[in-house]
Amino acid sequence: MSNINVIKFQDDIYGFENFLTEEECKSVLSILNEQIDLNLHQWVPISFYESFTIGYPSEGHPLFSKYNLQGNFFQDLQKKFKEKVAFVSGANIEKISNIGLHIQRWDKGSYAHYHSDNSDNDGNLGAFERSRYAAFLYLNDDFEGGELEFKDKDLVVRPKAGLLMVFHGGHKNIHKVHTITKGHRYTIGSFWDDKAYEDYPEEKRKFWEEQLKKDRAAQNEEIKEWEEVKSQGKRITPTGEIYDFIED
Repeated sequence: MSNINVIKFQDDIYGFENFLTEEECKSVLSILNEQIDLNLHQWVPISFYESFTIGYPSEGHPLFSKYNLQGNFFQDLQKKFKEKVAFVSGANIEKISNIGLHIQRWDKGSYAHYHSDNSDNDGNLGAFERSRYAAFLYLNDDFEGGELEFKDKDLVVRPKAGLLMVFHGGHKNIHKVHTITKGHRYTIGSFWDDKAYEDYPEEKRKFWEEQLKKDRAAQNEEIKEWEEVKSQGKRITPTGEIYDFIED
């Protein structure tokens, strides 16, 4: 890790510049690309338009030493994410629990509409209620578009390689990702809660499970629709218009 520069955008929105060095970011991207050639993992679509996720090699895999990273790089990274979430949330670090960590690729034409990470846009909590805090690390900045914008806050963040953004991801910080107009945007994202899963009533946990099944089914149907448009050499704008797509 390098010397980190802390930026306080608002009380619950922080940036940590130089969270990773430029060399570390490049090493991670090299590992992601090479593991595809080794058939370790493949990019698969997720719920944001033209966005994909991929796994990472198991702890101690030779790819880490090949690109000058420790074999427990991702495990250590998750711990450091947790420290920053505790700092931003003000919660005891022992109470902070990880909901998930994923690597994400945003292709040209991708975007994310205004959304809350743990509720709908009216503030109604559902399957993702525990995703109270978000921590997103940018691995590159050689693309156009892809800014992170917070609704009604006059705050737009331009991605920078090595920058970690940590913020309360709920309804009070509704945010979106601007359309990528050139290149690919790579991030490592994670979601966090300041309570343990067991702290919630069993009835609520069962509700989450049922709601998650419905949400995933709806997302899969939407992805199928996107793939149909894509198979025709077209893409969809954030406002729903279909257009002819031109590769970079």
